[in-house]
Amino acid sequence: STYVAIEAERIGEAMTFRTDVADDAAVAMVPPFIIQPLVENAIKHGAENGAGLVTIVVTASLVDGMLCVAVVNRSRSDPPRSLAGRTDRSGASIGLANVRQRLSLAYGERATLRTIPAVDGFTAELMIPFRSSGLAECAAG
Repeated sequence: STYVAIEAERIGEAMTFRTDVADDAAVAMVPPFIIQPLVENAIKHGAENGAGLVTIVVTASLVDGMLCVAVVNRSRSDPPRSLAGRTDRSGASIGLANVRQRLSLAYGERATLRTIPAVDGFTAELMIPFRSSGLAECAAG
């Protein structure tokens, strides 16, 4: 995306960004701008916080009829700084709270957003019901 390109240019060699999207997940439909806040958080709380070299990876795959999208930031230095001061009352970042609210409105209880802290970073994992864009069927026919 343009956002990632701009941030990569601004941050420089301290950040590596890559994607790993399974072929069957590549045709999945997702709500507009549902993944971008997760990437923004990974950059903001990983690469921008002085954590040293940071790798941000976005993966997408199908798991039991659900689309699983994970945004992972891993630091090769100190763990990311606390998110204190950037949280709502539940302890989740405002961006994550907004994503959860949008998922709830779009899918009810059929979608989830898990956050998984690690010593060397953080993972945000989104699970939504899989719907195909139909592009694969068009290309095959």
